[in-house]
Amino acid sequence: MKKEAQKFDVVLVTAVIAETAEFTTLTDLCKTEGTFVELALPPEGGKVSFSVFPLVLRHIKFVGSIVGSRKEGVDTLNFCAQHDINPIVEEYAFEDFPKAVNRIEKEKPKFRVVVNCVDYAKKHNLYK
Repeated sequence: MKKEAQKFDVVLVTAVIAETAEFTTLTDLCKTEGTFVELALPPEGGKVSFSVFPLVLRHIKFVGSIVGSRKEGVDTLNFCAQHDINPIVEEYAFEDFPKAVNRIEKEKPKFRVVVNCVDYAKKHNLYK
């Protein structure tokens, strides 16, 4: 993440950030005068802790949204495909599904957890 510091005009965050360190790591990705977009909320009544210093000192705009139409979702996915923008994920083989569930339930991953079902399906002639 450090080699990507201050590289992006916009950082979209789709997972809840609960720790100051996580927030700082992600805001460090924003260029000065960039925009940090939070698209996830903690559970109701939950609190999020972060330092405002990166935002204020580097003039980063902090915005958020919890709504979006289906068209906006499709437009976003098309934009990402056209510009080769990909999410940061932790990928697990299908055979490691229990490890992925444990990671989600007990270890609190920083990024999206993805189980690769395609390789398993191809291996077992289930892929069409």
